[in-house]
Amino acid sequence: MHVTTDAVPSGNVHTADYLKRIGVPEIPPSTSPFDPGYDPATLESHLEQSGHLMSILKISMACWMVANESATRRKIWKSSLSSARNMGAPSPRTPWRA
Repeated sequence: MHVTTDAVPSGNVHTADYLKRIGVPEIPPSTSPFDPGYDPATLESHLEQSGHLMSILKISMACWMVANESATRRKIWKSSLSSARNMGAPSPRTPWRA
């Protein structure tokens, strides 16, 4: 049995390249997920993975009132960074300290 390697590109291949090649159009950020109070690390991971698809991030107001203020500020800081990165804007300069 002969196996051809023509379909296997050489060099760096990225998912976005594959999607473009098969005709999937780029879409602007359009989701608006809700953070019901996840820990900052979980939210950061979610932003890293899917931030490019988000137009807005809603953080529970109840979390603002009862959560550790430092954790909430960290979430806001990280979501600001993700937003700036995805929109090509400068990153916020203020650290997330409570």
